[in-house]
Amino acid sequence: MRRALTLPLLCLALSACGGDGEGEEESSQFQRSIDPQAQERAESILLTLSDFPDGWRAGPAEPEDEGSDEAFNDCVGVDYSKFTLIGDAQSDDFAMGEAAEASSDAEVFESEGMAEAAVSEFTEAFSSEAANACMDELLGEFEDDTVEITEAELGELSFTPPAGVDEASAWQVVFTIEGKPGTAAAGVSVDSYIDLIQLRSGDATAEVNTLDILSPFDPVLRDELVAAVAGRMGE
Repeated sequence: MRRALTLPLLCLALSACGGDGEGEEESSQFQRSIDPQAQERAESILLTLSDFPDGWRAGPAEPEDEGSDEAFNDCVGVDYSKFTLIGDAQSDDFAMGEAAEASSDAEVFESEGMAEAAVSEFTEAFSSEAANACMDELLGEFEDDTVEITEAELGELSFTPPAGVDEASAWQVVFTIEGKPGTAAAGVSVDSYIDLIQLRSGDATAEVNTLDILSPFDPVLRDELVAAVAGRMGE
């Protein structure tokens, strides 16, 4: 990840969705049986640099943190291993300046019913009373000798669904990065915002993920990015 406390936390917002759990005997992650056509379809849904205004840059996506995925699943008590992905793709990481970041993921399931059930389980996990405590616990893993993460809060976000999808939901994680006393960062306090927008169209799901510092990610741009992904899901 480009910075220790930005994109890793963005990946945390997807911890109920990403990763393949390959090689683990009792993984709570999705099973994978990739089909070339479904994989091509998943990749075609993703955000590209042309979706962003001038001044944004693209960089290779970092590998997902499967350990955090498993920890979040175990914490909220969900198991995705009964669902099989036949297409699974991750976009580049996009950034503007030193604060705003965005990325996307897309998955194709073995059936529409399986995709619908997976989305339902994800929504239930993020809506649970345990979710806030679980997110707070995982965010603590990204603290170091100079900073700590406080006041983490996960909640559903008011959001107008784009046209052409069967389901859409939005979530936001708000947390504060504070400098520890006695360090060069002492006295620093920065609010950070992760938005996760999830979409489903038939047997495919997609996520648009954003992060910004000091204030939430530009909602106009976020909605434009979501609309671009939603349009590709229907093609």
